[in-house]
Amino acid sequence: MGVQILMSAIQNYVKEASKKLSDTGKRTGLMVKLGEQESYIVPIFETFVVNRAITNFEITGEVIAKYFRRLGQQEGGMRSSGPKITEKLRKARNKLVYVALDPDKEPARIKEKNASIERSGMGTIIRESHYMASEGIFKPGLVGKDCEALDEAIISVLSLCEVNFRRGLCNNIMIYGSAVLRGLSERLQFEIQKKFQGKVEVNVSSL
Repeated sequence: MGVQILMSAIQNYVKEASKKLSDTGKRTGLMVKLGEQESYIVPIFETFVVNRAITNFEITGEVIAKYFRRLGQQEGGMRSSGPKITEKLRKARNKLVYVALDPDKEPARIKEKNASIERSGMGTIIRESHYMASEGIFKPGLVGKDCEALDEAIISVLSLCEVNFRRGLCNNIMIYGSAVLRGLSERLQFEIQKKFQGKVEVNVSSL
């Protein structure tokens, strides 16, 4: 039964990823889905799916939403809504949560930004939870997950593909799904490019 479920899931992953790639008019792409309840990576080279490299990723939209709620409660700006992920919480996540290019420098940046907002009286004050909630994508330990970060998972998937496929896949990494947050494509491209030390051109885009 477990194998049948796994095979069924893989077929669904491939079907969705292939359609997403086809809709862009391209034949090669590393397709990264970040959904509410499941996330995965599917490499496709010249319409050929590298099935052995298809990988699940443990960080989903629900994981990010739960962490966002916990951080918001610690800040005192969010009431408990029970264990369930409500539509209100999803909307708040999609509106407020973003991915910082450099999380170490983000506190100074938002301090300056918030000062400007307070002076003008226009805009929404940025809280630490707004960018830290997404850091589980790159630091899974923050959300209690013992798995690779997304950039590391992508590198692992590439290592399972034929050598002559890898450059083409790196040139077209596409991310899609409800958990694709503002700034994710830029951060992901930065992290992967850093790991390749500029030896391979990396392009990440959001669908």
